[in-house]
Amino acid sequence: MPDFGTTLKNLLDDRGISQKWLADAAGTNKSSRLDILASIAKALNVSTDYLLGITDVPQRKSELTAEEFILISAFRRASERDANIIWSILGTYLTPSEHELIDAQQENK
Repeated sequence: MPDFGTTLKNLLDDRGISQKWLADAAGTNKSSRLDILASIAKALNVSTDYLLGITDVPQRKSELTAEEFILISAFRRASERDANIIWSILGTYLTPSEHELIDAQQENK
């Protein structure tokens, strides 16, 4: 199994996420390394076991509501044009780092 650094780099690369975004999402003012590890896992929606190479199963139990699952499912079925409209509506609610991530992913299309 890959080590923590390799697993983390692969997750960031696969998702088009920058280290800065992850630092913002995970919070860097935590008091212990375990807190930081837990925050990274939560930000990437993977288990700490996966990050540490204990398991090959990346996903932790989802905290999404049924309504959130439906929104995600509907978004995945949306045309590119409709997805752009959705992003323009959601833009008001995004943090600066989330805007950066979305902009970078839009450029890569």
